Amino acid sequence: MTKPAMVGVVVGAVTWAMLQDMVFAWVSAGYAPRTVHTACSYVSSILREARFDGLP
Repeated sequence: MTKPAMVGVVVGAVTWAMLQDMVFAWVSAGYAPRTVHTACSYVSSILREARFDGLP
């Protein structure tokens, strides 16, 4: 493996571990359902606007 690839793997692993810690903290604090719901409604509103903008 080249050096940049090794650095990328290490950074990826650390980022993945931090993400898992954050998700676990969210879930244990009871924030996850609210966060997921907010994210889903945000995404769906963006999609709805984009779809209506594309209509003739």
